Amino acid sequence: MQDNKFFSIPYTAFGIVFYFLQSNQYKDVEKNELALKNRQAELEYLKSQVNPHFLFNNLNSIYSLIYHKSDKALKAVEQLSALLRYMLYEKNKEVLLTEDVTCLKSYIELQKLRFDYELPLVVNIDNQVGNEKIAPLLLIPLVENAFKHGDFKHPESPLIIELLSIKSELSFIIENKKGQHQKDQLSGIGIANLKRRLELIYPKRYYFNIEESDVSYKTTLKIKW
Repeated sequence: MQDNKFFSIPYTAFGIVFYFLQSNQYKDVEKNELALKNRQAELEYLKSQVNPHFLFNNLNSIYSLIYHKSDKALKAVEQLSALLRYMLYEKNKEVLLTEDVTCLKSYIELQKLRFDYELPLVVNIDNQVGNEKIAPLLLIPLVENAFKHGDFKHPESPLIIELLSIKSELSFIIENKKGQHQKDQLSGIGIANLKRRLELIYPKRYYFNIEESDVSYKTTLKIKW
């Protein structure tokens, strides 16, 4: 009888250890699921934050065109409508880079309508962009920031927008001459939002840098596929 009790001890101990291992494993799974849900919820919030900020900035521009009875106003409304359709109804976690580039080009055309002179602008977008995928709406905030705070009255200092897909890496560089006007209270929302989204979507797979001097502003974003 005592022998049976002696031999049952290891099995009981094993059972207890197994129970705690299973329990801890279940708690880890539960913890990971909760972290994933929180991450997805934060991403949705960050993405939703982009839309009103984007809309606010562009409605101001369109209002100015309408106020001055510009012939460009109707075209600007059409461009904005198409962009908002993409921003509001694009629910995928990733889109083809070509789709986001199309959206980016439309945004640049919309911004050009704001000016009554030929904008000093150099756009270099790699025509070899293929089936790479990217989280939507990561590129526009950087271009939006440049258009909003840049000085475009000097042909020798153009706004430079460069997008290249090199091997396994996306390279997106924007450089502009700094304007002297004051930033509004909403400035910085787009950049802060972008940084957080990059941290959540591409941890340890991205490089983001801002080089700022008294006269120029340059942003560099690189993402590894």
